[in-house]
Amino acid sequence: GTSDDDDDDDVVVALEVRSHGGSDDPDAAVNDDDDDPGLAKIRVATVLAAAESRIARSTGAFVMVGGLAWGLDLGAVSGALPGMRQAFGLSPREVGAFVGLAAPGEVVGAICAGVVADAVGRRWCLALCDLFFLASSLGLASSTTKNELYAWRFAAGAAAGAAVVAQVA
Repeated sequence: GTSDDDDDDDVVVALEVRSHGGSDDPDAAVNDDDDDPGLAKIRVATVLAAAESRIARSTGAFVMVGGLAWGLDLGAVSGALPGMRQAFGLSPREVGAFVGLAAPGEVVGAICAGVVADAVGRRWCLALCDLFFLASSLGLASSTTKNELYAWRFAAGAAAGAAVVAQVA
C-alpha cells in the first residue's frame, strides 16, 4: 500500500491495543454505539496528534529557554572579557577556554538537578540553583588566579544547566 495506508494501519493497531488492553470487555475503551469504525479511528488519531503536539511544544519551550539562557550568558561574558583579559593577562586561547567552560558545567548541572529535584522538589532545587548562581557570581568577581576564574566559570555553567532542568523537572 501507500504511506497513507500505513498510517491508517498504525491507527487501527493503536485502536486495537486500547480497546482490548487491560479489560475483558472489548467495548470498555471504545464506544461502539455509533457503529462507525471510522469514528473510532478519528478519536484515536486525535488523541495521538494531541500527544505529539504537547511533546513538540514542550521540546520547543525547553530549547527556547536553553537558547535564551545561553545567549544572555554570552552577552554578559562578552562585556566582561576585555577587563578580564587585561586583569588576568588571558591569551585568545585562554579566553576561548574560559567562555567554553560553561558548556560542560551546564551538562553536569543538568544531570545533578534532575536528581536533586526528585529528592527535594522543584522549588527547593530552584532555590539551590539561585544560591549556586550567587556563589559562582561572587566567586567570579573575587577570583585572583586564572584557575579560580576557570573553576567559577564552570560552576556558573552548572548553575545555569541546573536551573533550566529544575524549571521543567
